[in-house]
Amino acid sequence: MEPITLSSTLTEEDYIRSYRLFAHRKMNYCVAMSFYFGIAFLPIIIFWAFRRNYFRELTDWAPFVLAVVGFVAFLFFERFQAKRQIRKNRQVTLPVSMRFSEQGVLVKNDMTETNYTWPYFRGVYENAEFFYLTLAQNPKVFLFVPKRLFEAPEQLESLRALCKQQLSLREATV
Repeated sequence: MEPITLSSTLTEEDYIRSYRLFAHRKMNYCVAMSFYFGIAFLPIIIFWAFRRNYFRELTDWAPFVLAVVGFVAFLFFERFQAKRQIRKNRQVTLPVSMRFSEQGVLVKNDMTETNYTWPYFRGVYENAEFFYLTLAQNPKVFLFVPKRLFEAPEQLESLRALCKQQLSLREATV
């Protein structure tokens, strides 16, 4: 099989999106639906509480204020944490070259060159935007490949075939 070489500069947004999609790939459907229904019904509950004249004292506001502040903090915390990690390690936004072959994966930039053999990876997940190669030692750590780097659909199919041959390809539900 012909090696697949991809070259590009990974952006800060690539890192943030890949992290968020990977972190939430195993979110239980019921939990996700409860979360989204909660978001949808929060304004209705607040409107109902105002109409019923529920907020008579300052202590009546506390649960709603805490819920809203907690939700907003949750939304921004992940993005802030990912951006902070990227800014601490500017090496990750250097132009990068990835080469996939039957021997493994070679990742190069101007500062480093790392050669991963296939046993180093545990599995592969795929969603609409990325491929994720999870590490055997720690499945929470991954190497990601944005699909926008592929110049032709044949390259994408070649990588899928190579991953199927070397690892088990599982599609993530994100």
